[in-house]
Amino acid sequence: MIIRSAVPADFNDVARIWFESWATVGIAIAQDATVEELRARIPEDIAGGWDLYVAEEDGALRAMMALIKKDNHLDQLFVDPPHKGRGIGARLLNLAKAEMPNGMWLRTAKSNTPAIAFYERHGFVHDRDDVHPRLRYPVVYYRWYGQL
Repeated sequence: MIIRSAVPADFNDVARIWFESWATVGIAIAQDATVEELRARIPEDIAGGWDLYVAEEDGALRAMMALIKKDNHLDQLFVDPPHKGRGIGARLLNLAKAEMPNGMWLRTAKSNTPAIAFYERHGFVHDRDDVHPRLRYPVVYYRWYGQL
């Protein structure tokens, strides 16, 4: 498994992983998104501050992660559904912790109980419940307070 910065040639697979994983989180808005819309967002989000990483295995992408380091924000972390449960997300999360050792925050869909359990197992603590600022579905905010 190689974790590396994404390049434009990765963007189609990143969008597919994002779409297929997001579709499993149990929110209606995810069903309305398209791979093409997510693909179009990638360069815009990179221009807006994303550092985009991918996990690659045997020449195929297995996961994606987007950090906004200036805001200490883990914005996206999605593992291709057939490859969940293999430690790929944990490896990406460890990279995020190394990139933002003084702490970070994230939000995830309140209905995404597997993600909530994952983040709690990895030292994130509940901060608050709210709604997504743009899409208006229920979310949970989590914080990781950094290396002790």
